[in-house]
Amino acid sequence: QTLKPMDPPCCAHLKQELKVLRRRIEPRFPVKIWCLIFRNLHPLHLQRARLVCKQWNQIISSSSALMDKLIFRIPLLYRNSEELLVLSTSRTRFTRMILILQSFKILETTPLQFPASITELVILSCTISTLLTMLRETVNLRKLKISFFSDKNFSDLTKIDFELQFLEELRLGNHVRLLNVFKGACPRLKVLDVNGDYDDLELYEFVYTVRSTLEEISTISVSAQFWKRVAHIKGLRLVRAPELGMLQGSQLIRFTKKQMAIEQISIKYQSTEVLHDICRNLPQLKTLNVVVHGDYREYEVTFLDSIPNLKMLDLSCTSKRNSLKFENTTHQLLEHVAIGCFAQAADWFQNFPNLRTVELSKCSIERWSQLFGSLSALRNLQKLILETIDVKQSSDDWFSPLESLRFLHLGKTELSKTNFKAIITQCPDLRQIKFSSMKTLDDDDFSMVCTKVSLLRSLILDTCNNITDNAVDHIVNFCLNLEEVHVMWCRRISKGAVQRMEKARKEILVFNW
Repeated sequence: QTLKPMDPPCCAHLKQELKVLRRRIEPRFPVKIWCLIFRNLHPLHLQRARLVCKQWNQIISSSSALMDKLIFRIPLLYRNSEELLVLSTSRTRFTRMILILQSFKILETTPLQFPASITELVILSCTISTLLTMLRETVNLRKLKISFFSDKNFSDLTKIDFELQFLEELRLGNHVRLLNVFKGACPRLKVLDVNGDYDDLELYEFVYTVRSTLEEISTISVSAQFWKRVAHIKGLRLVRAPELGMLQGSQLIRFTKKQMAIEQISIKYQSTEVLHDICRNLPQLKTLNVVVHGDYREYEVTFLDSIPNLKMLDLSCTSKRNSLKFENTTHQLLEHVAIGCFAQAADWFQNFPNLRTVELSKCSIERWSQLFGSLSALRNLQKLILETIDVKQSSDDWFSPLESLRFLHLGKTELSKTNFKAIITQCPDLRQIKFSSMKTLDDDDFSMVCTKVSLLRSLILDTCNNITDNAVDHIVNFCLNLEEVHVMWCRRISKGAVQRMEKARKEILVFNW
């Protein structure tokens, strides 16, 4: 039987009834519940959620916590500011913005206004006049990073004539000599990161003006004398000092005696006695980075006994000819260890039972079984990064299971197919995997990953040139729980294949470089 088309008046009546019905329907969840749901979304998923309906857009736009997850990016702009009119006309309260402005001028004919809601601003290139206009209008700015300026843009400028009352982080790049411009204008500054060549006195005077709030100084362009003077500033209580490589021995001891509130520090390796003294001076130390210079030595880490609250230890070296001695050292609270460029035995992890993250980079080990046997003792291990690992006996080996591991990164490390399969299958709870510059990784290996790692949520492929478009089919067919994929510089994976994946699995966020 052929159905007759609905009478137009009937259609109009039905549409009216639907409109009335929609008005009567109350939201299924209150706004607080929606905010909790949205808070767990990836920023790109959150961006898509804003397009679903007006109600969701209003909920997201009215929440500063949710808007903090979104970054408003403006691409390279030249000559005029017409493209930035969206900032003036938009009702959305963006809080984070990245600008790339080159030869950029604000035209008098363009009614441009930067949103006062902006709290984080990253400028890759800009003129000084544009910078001043933005800073005057972004009154709630808390984080400012400027990567590049040319000298001619600010050579005649002394300092700004207004305050950035809420600015907490100021980061100036290598060619950004703007320190004097901000002097006296940042009453609440907590983080100062400068990479340019500044005079010690110029930098000291700036630090002195923000001594009551400053928590972190990061700079490599100063002398040991600068740090000596900074340590004696009354009212200054540093929490982080990530660039103290120029201080040695007694200089470090005196500095840490004056700045005992430090929780994060980066230094060169010292004698065992000096390291013990430094650590005793810093009872709140939680993150320690030590750089070793020298050849053919075994370095003790017994200084860990003097840092009971340490959470993160980063040990790096300038040569693979050195090793670390862990035999007589234990630590119950250490959660994160990163070892870089050591010829290292890999049987000491059980000395740190609370480790959650292990990073080995440019290290040489004896056998895979030695490494994984030691790692298997870590019941809380969740993240493992193995990059440029040289295995002396690289034949097929056995691997102990890492049942708690969630994140695995393999980079620039040659593995036989048997060993590669063993690593993947012994980590049953993997949620995130990153492969970078893996020359031996091919479609067969990748197919095994897709079929064996059933809980995989995030996948990153970086410069894996033996993986082809077939990998995309494996992702579509087998990675049913996958939420995001990053494909970077994989020359045998075509853009067409990536686009097919986006169409076939629309719920997956795809990033393709």
